[in-house]
Amino acid sequence: MQEGAPTESAFTHAKQNLFNEQKSSQNPGGCSQRYGTELISNYHHAQIDLCSGLQASKISCYVNNEYEQVPRILCTGNNTKIVTIFSHENHVEKKLIVDCNLQVYNWLPKELWYGEAMSQISTTVDLACSAYVEHPIFVLARYDYKNIYHILEDVVTTYETLLVLDLDPRDIELVIWDDFPTNNTLFQIWRTIFGKGVRILNENPLEEGTCFRRTIFNIHGDNSHLSNAVSQKDLESTLLY
Repeated sequence: MQEGAPTESAFTHAKQNLFNEQKSSQNPGGCSQRYGTELISNYHHAQIDLCSGLQASKISCYVNNEYEQVPRILCTGNNTKIVTIFSHENHVEKKLIVDCNLQVYNWLPKELWYGEAMSQISTTVDLACSAYVEHPIFVLARYDYKNIYHILEDVVTTYETLLVLDLDPRDIELVIWDDFPTNNTLFQIWRTIFGKGVRILNENPLEEGTCFRRTIFNIHGDNSHLSNAVSQKDLESTLLY
């Protein structure tokens, strides 16, 4: 295990405390609906298949729009591939490659998350995988890299995503999608959360033909429980930044 990664019981202990607190609460509604176990259930009540069919890949998304102006959306993919294209010195273009049929949802506004995410997914009839990463990867496009408040928003949405999917960060590798610097002290926060290490795509691109059994895409940090004032015009892609 990577040095500094969560101990064996840290995440599961916190999750169990959440459920125990709910059981002992005198007011199971209200707070629980927005921040507790009912919040997790709300995501599972609104699941959509963004990309599905009889082919190899699949992307499922979980939507929670019970109380927020803009829905929180997290996604998970099976049998996907990420390709990187070095376009110029400070930017690496990235694409998510899938072998399935993209679905159209007219109720998702295309000028917001849905359209932005669709622009960063490419379909193919053959993933051409030469090797698979068997453990889950968590794709993160950070909202910020130097403002501790915004970094904590990403941390909050990360744990919310892990709770909804019932995953332990000890078993997951973090993949940094964005172009923000990673050489500052605050970046070490991310190294302490995930047990399978951190890959920064701009510095360490994937070998050609590498595919993933399971890929997780975080809720956008600017749509966390710490920033309820987010407007629809400000919200970028939740799937891929």
